[in-house]
Amino acid sequence: MNNLKKDTILFQTTDSKCIDLGEEGILYSETQGDKHIVNITAMAVWDLIDGNRTVSEIVREVAKVCDVKAEEIEADIYRQLEMFKELRLVETKEANV
Repeated sequence: MNNLKKDTILFQTTDSKCIDLGEEGILYSETQGDKHIVNITAMAVWDLIDGNRTVSEIVREVAKVCDVKAEEIEADIYRQLEMFKELRLVETKEANV
């Protein structure tokens, strides 16, 4: 399932929206209409998707905030990012190497 590379850059689609409810949030696409309730960790990941950070930078930032080693949460973050991609809330571009 892990189709994302470490140097892939993610950006939120232009029609994706977020409603921050504090401990959780609602993510949705204006064109698709499906709404997805996500927990606070997923919201933190969502906030890091800015069109500039790579997947590995997002993993490192979440690890730093959670005070854990990146290796401990990497698989979970990849799954979260893949879910956002499958829901068509984010798109990807390859980093200029």
